[in-house]
Amino acid sequence: MSLLQDPAQAEHGAGVPPAIPKCCKRFDRTEPCRRADGRRCRWGAAGVLLASACLAVAEASDVKKPEHDAGLRRVTLMMAQRDLYRYVGYHMAREQGFYRDAGLDVRFLETPDGRSGILEVLDGQADFGICDERLIARYLHGSPVVVLAAWIQRAPQYGELLFTTRDNIKRAPECVLAFREASLRGWEHANYHIEEAVDLYCRRVVPSADRDTVLREAEVRRDLMAPAFLEMGYVDRRRWRERVRDIAESIGIEVPRMPAGYADRLLADHYLAHRLRRRRWLITMLAAGAAVLVSVGGLAMLWLK
Repeated sequence: MSLLQDPAQAEHGAGVPPAIPKCCKRFDRTEPCRRADGRRCRWGAAGVLLASACLAVAEASDVKKPEHDAGLRRVTLMMAQRDLYRYVGYHMAREQGFYRDAGLDVRFLETPDGRSGILEVLDGQADFGICDERLIARYLHGSPVVVLAAWIQRAPQYGELLFTTRDNIKRAPECVLAFREASLRGWEHANYHIEEAVDLYCRRVVPSADRDTVLREAEVRRDLMAPAFLEMGYVDRRRWRERVRDIAESIGIEVPRMPAGYADRLLADHYLAHRLRRRRWLITMLAAGAAVLVSVGGLAMLWLK
């Protein structure tokens, strides 16, 4: 099914959020947690908080959930050209069963004429897309897109942004988080098992490709993604704000008139946390209003007696 469908009307049940590693159960840690194999865990306290925010938003949502999880939740990923090696991480996530483990049945789509895929995702033809910094320009012009991860870290600016829409996050935050986590696992596996990734590409994606050429491209991409130094998909807030400001100036948007935190709201974790704070505020106000009504009603009853 699509994320944009009401889960209660879908043929398949909703996906389940990914399990939080035991090493990340504590929220008061002051240093990056590490997994049993000694490698740095990509969740950490921030990831746990994000997962908690997603679950809280989902529970507070008025979207009806199916009574039984009958199977996998179908989602779609729009690619500019499916046979490019730049998408091998997603192929690896599907090959290794990471999407299935997350309760997702992921289908790959291809944009007509190699377009960016932004319009297709905004129009609901796909749930997720991958785009370059043109996505930031569309956001600055008012498009309701949200960035889930940035794959290219060592280019002068961020590249290959995994994104979705605000509507998708509102309707199924746990599904969006599950897709992002499974995709991160796919790219991590591809970069740490580069020979296996190249074999997968040459066997399943482009059988006619020259393996040595693909291997060289894979090594270059691994260096650009910097998996040994940064968490996969990581977005540095300072660099991000500077880049959004530069793009805003290049398309004629006056930076001083941009609201505070406007650049950060393009990022999924900030957007979800902002929604959670708004819901908590609304619940608090409703509870306070109910308490006032009860008090007034009680006083009225006493006065009538």
